[in-house]
Amino acid sequence: MPRRMIDTNTLEDKGFRSLSDKGRLMWFGLILNADDYGRGYADCQSLKNKTFPHNHISLRNVEKIRSELKKTMKNVKFYRIKGEEFYQLLRWKVYQNIRPDRIKASKIPPPKGKQMSDNRPQADGTDKYSIDKISKGKILPDFNKYKSNDGL
Repeated sequence: MPRRMIDTNTLEDKGFRSLSDKGRLMWFGLILNADDYGRGYADCQSLKNKTFPHNHISLRNVEKIRSELKKTMKNVKFYRIKGEEFYQLLRWKVYQNIRPDRIKASKIPPPKGKQMSDNRPQADGTDKYSIDKISKGKILPDFNKYKSNDGL
């Protein structure tokens, strides 16, 4: 099970403070359940299973909470590819420090367009977690099967 960091500044964030209690719980759930690239499944059933596993909460309420996050939190992008719903935490690398030798290939396709706003190059001009470095010797999923990208 990967370890995730939650920055204490999150508690002071204006958007986070305006969330409902369940919205805050779902926000933490997105962080804790994201893969090594800050991506996860965003369909209501997955969010319910991962974020509220022991609560009796309807899928309708999960959808309302997800909509609250979409409107309020700027550091997450919800997107749909071929009918499947996903999310991408946009400043993932700023807050998560994962050793390059421990990064696992993502099973989730990236959102279309610029993937992350925090890809800061290193002194040698390469990205800290460039695909070339982390995929070496690994078989990556074929994301070409996901051709359409209609936002949620």
